[in-house]
Amino acid sequence: MNDVLDAIIMNKCNKNGEYNAILRMKVCVHVRTLAIIALTAITAATVLVTSAGMGAAATTWYVDDDGGNGVDFTKIQDAVNNASARDTVYVYNGVYKEHVTISTSITLVGQSESGAVINGDGSGNCIQVSSADAAINGFTITNASGYGLRADHSDLELENVTITGNGDYGIYFYYGKSFTLRDCTIDSNQGGMTCSGYATGDAVVEDNTITNNVGHGLAICLVEGRSATVRNNKIDNNAGASSDGIYVYIQGTGGVMDIENNPVTNSGRRGVYLRGVRSGSTIANFTVRDSGTHGLRAESSDVNIENVTITG
Repeated sequence: MNDVLDAIIMNKCNKNGEYNAILRMKVCVHVRTLAIIALTAITAATVLVTSAGMGAAATTWYVDDDGGNGVDFTKIQDAVNNASARDTVYVYNGVYKEHVTISTSITLVGQSESGAVINGDGSGNCIQVSSADAAINGFTITNASGYGLRADHSDLELENVTITGNGDYGIYFYYGKSFTLRDCTIDSNQGGMTCSGYATGDAVVEDNTITNNVGHGLAICLVEGRSATVRNNKIDNNAGASSDGIYVYIQGTGGVMDIENNPVTNSGRRGVYLRGVRSGSTIANFTVRDSGTHGLRAESSDVNIENVTITG
């Protein structure tokens, strides 16, 4: 038995969630074939609706302290509060006197490193990250009485960020997970970057300038078996009496370290202090100069050192 029906070919939903017909035609089909077509159409529709509900696309929120067309907020914190996981908060150049708290896994992007400024106005921490995966790119972070940035129980990725003129460490990483620090400047704080508690992920610190801090230039503490990569950094004049230029400690039987091409000068205590270096690590190709006690000290380590010059 044959029958005639209207066949309508639909395209995807429009922005209002409606379907649009793109082709309508008369077709002659066998009844059994019609049933199969109907069942297939229902199944396809179910798959389409299910897929559409699996997760909305990430949103970009725009912040400008001057307001204007296309701007969602004039304060960074307001945008962060409205953001969902995987969203991006984009901040136009300006001076934002705020203490930004991030507890959702988002990306925070400044228009330019020198132009988008988070100013702590002489109090608190400029940025606090709590139990989140945060990526921060393109800011100057300054004038906090506490830390420039503090991250607790979090994954942290910083790139193209200047942290300067803060009353405590530029970066304080508290019982964190993994962290990446790349193409950043940490200058003239009470300390450069330090860990409190042992991070459970890997550490990557590359192509940074860490200078003129009172405390450690760079201090990394990881749980057993994790890895630390510290390459192509300039570490200079971190000159407090108990300050090391580079300090890396991996618990227990240690972990693999790649410490390369980091000139370290004028450290208050040790230039480079390594604890828990496993076989297979690379400690190579840099100069350590004018350290207060040791140029390079390695403890509980199985380390091969190549092309490292220690003077002063």
